[in-house]
Amino acid sequence: MLSSRWYRSLVIIRIAVIGDSSAEALQVPVEERFWKITENDLQTCAASTGKKIEVINFGVSGYGTAQELITLRQYVLGLRSRHRAARCHNQQ
Repeated sequence: MLSSRWYRSLVIIRIAVIGDSSAEALQVPVEERFWKITENDLQTCAASTGKKIEVINFGVSGYGTAQELITLRQYVLGLRSRHRAARCHNQQ
């Protein structure tokens, strides 16, 4: 069992990426996708010491603004998190 002191010290920062094919980036290796690079950069940032950074990609090829809004409402806002940040990326 984890001590309550340790549990309280663990902070998870979740960042949601919502977008179309440019966010999904199926043709790009995972480690080279912008959201993965962002996650890695933030994880090594001095300000994130003691925190876990999670960048979660909700990008889907062909999605437009309406589908992105639905994704935001159905999935992103349902994440169990104290703070939420969303980045919408659409080429239109």
